Amino acid sequence: MIRELRLATVCLVGLVSVAVAADTPGEEAVKAAIKTLKEKRAMAKDGADQALLDAVIKDAEDRLAQVGKGEPQPEAKKDEPFVMPKGWELRFNMGRNRPIFDPKTGELRLVYDFSDPKQLKDFEYDKDFKPAVQKGVLSVKGGEKIQHVVRFLTASVSCEAMAESKGDLLSWDDKLFLWVGHRQAGFTNNFDLWYGGQVITAKGNTPGEMVTKLVAVKNFQITPKKAAVTMNGIEVSAAIKDGKAGQLIIQPKQASNHYKKLKLVGTIDPEWAKDFFADK
Repeated sequence: MIRELRLATVCLVGLVSVAVAADTPGEEAVKAAIKTLKEKRAMAKDGADQALLDAVIKDAEDRLAQVGKGEPQPEAKKDEPFVMPKGWELRFNMGRNRPIFDPKTGELRLVYDFSDPKQLKDFEYDKDFKPAVQKGVLSVKGGEKIQHVVRFLTASVSCEAMAESKGDLLSWDDKLFLWVGHRQAGFTNNFDLWYGGQVITAKGNTPGEMVTKLVAVKNFQITPKKAAVTMNGIEVSAAIKDGKAGQLIIQPKQASNHYKKLKLVGTIDPEWAKDFFADK
């Protein structure tokens, strides 16, 4: 019996070697041999026979599992925050405020006081558009669009803002919108969050005339599972799926929008960062 089993072992190892050469018939032959050996194992009475069969079956199954895989691959590294290059701060135009980056979390903090028109260099817009920075206020005309250069994974923005007409006050990558109304033409100074073309929150009333008074926008944010904003102390939020911030966009549909004290906080997209900092 032992002799027969040893002969079967030699044959089986040879078959496995054929299977490793990526041959489907070889794989089938090995599987059939394993099945036969398992049947013999079930009938074996002698302890030595059982031990030998167990070792042969395990070796064959292990070899079969490696077919087509080649050498074992090391475990994939977990995503790590982007490492900023030397002098990265110079890519931003924030005047007296300095950008802050946390290398452990990948979080970037940017604050704009709009005291200098040079701060517009941190925004992208069509050459025909004319956003303006004057006396601490960023103004964007209706029908024009600007977007911040940074692409975020998760992010929030806070500012003081004024909309001269109903419409979009802020948005993240044209997916999550903060819409505002006012007391003209039947509107009651409310605000909504829109995501994927649908309203995802109930309307919230804000005190004061939105047309004539700056309103406080706090933590207009998007994460993989949540969208939220606080307007003049009133907070609304909603659950979403697969949320991703992208770029902050300002795009008034009708009359102009105005912004003060803009603060951006978020985890940067490492793929975007590689391209952005490689340009200079």
